Amino acid sequence: MGIALAALSCFTALACAWIALMFVVLGHPGYGWRAGLAAAFAVYSVLTVPAAVGAVSGKALRIALAVGGCAAIAGGGTAVYQTLAGPDFDGFWLPIGAGLAVQGALAIVRMLRAPRPSRAA
Repeated sequence: MGIALAALSCFTALACAWIALMFVVLGHPGYGWRAGLAAAFAVYSVLTVPAAVGAVSGKALRIALAVGGCAAIAGGGTAVYQTLAGPDFDGFWLPIGAGLAVQGALAIVRMLRAPRPSRAA
């Protein structure tokens, strides 16, 4: 599960960074908070990668990433819902939103699972 979470986190990090950049470049009304939210999800995704593969640990980090997973599920689910139910269909939101939601769910499971004790050789 760790490798899958790390790979998905790389995808969402790149996608959210791209979305943040597009919000800034295009400058539509309300772009500031949207770019900030996309950047926050990009940072969350980058921080998830080393934690997913066990390169970093710590109870506080695991809890923070699990809470971030809840936000990713909410944000990703909202993006998918608004794409499917809204008047404009911007298809690029579907894989990004679904990726964030799945990443959030995997992160919650991975981060709240008790760490395995290392075997002394």
